Amino acid sequence: MLWIRLGLSCLLTVGVAGSIAYILLRLYDTFRRNRNPYVIMQGQKLGFVLYWLPFPFMLTCVSRLQYASSAWLVTGEFICARSSAVTSPFIMLGCIWLVGFGASILWICYRQRRLTVTWRGNVPLEQEELLELFEEYKECFGISKVELYQNDLLKSPVTYGTWRYKIVVPYARYTKKQFRMILEHEMNHILSGDLQWRKLGLLTLMMHWYNPIVYVQLKYLILQQEIVCDMKAGMRNDWY
Repeated sequence: MLWIRLGLSCLLTVGVAGSIAYILLRLYDTFRRNRNPYVIMQGQKLGFVLYWLPFPFMLTCVSRLQYASSAWLVTGEFICARSSAVTSPFIMLGCIWLVGFGASILWICYRQRRLTVTWRGNVPLEQEELLELFEEYKECFGISKVELYQNDLLKSPVTYGTWRYKIVVPYARYTKKQFRMILEHEMNHILSGDLQWRKLGLLTLMMHWYNPIVYVQLKYLILQQEIVCDMKAGMRNDWY
């Protein structure tokens, strides 16, 4: 049962590190007069990375491990101490975490299933002049593995995919300027790796499902990504 205690201790310590990073970032965002969304977004990414780096656990726990008589022992009084008084509670906590982790997987799979149903309504865009703009932006951004669709179930443009991306826009008659803004925004999402960071955020949420800060942190990261892409799109489309 030692590894259950060590695993839960690791989750706790990295969770505290990631949560503190997020709180400090929000304080910076609140009290800083000259806010820079790009800097804030990078700080958000760092916060999620901290959830996966076991340095706090190594500093607090590994130094207490000793190998003696062909067995690993834990010295000192800590949350992962080898004591019969904490064995049952840690087994119970481990089971609770496992149930929550499984429920998180089911919830995300359910969401993905609903999105898959939505994507079935994708149809290729037919406006020739907009397709030409799309090809122009693919070449400009150096992104070849991306496709363009329309979907009447959407209210705003969406980009999804892992290796091959799909940009899906609602049914509408777009002017060239409007479509340039859309393409600029969505291409910046792809170029910046925003989709991958959101996937990392979801994985972090699954691992730390009990931590309410992670839920808020993921929403805040997505918000900052949208702000940064809007800024980049606005700056570039001033040229047209």
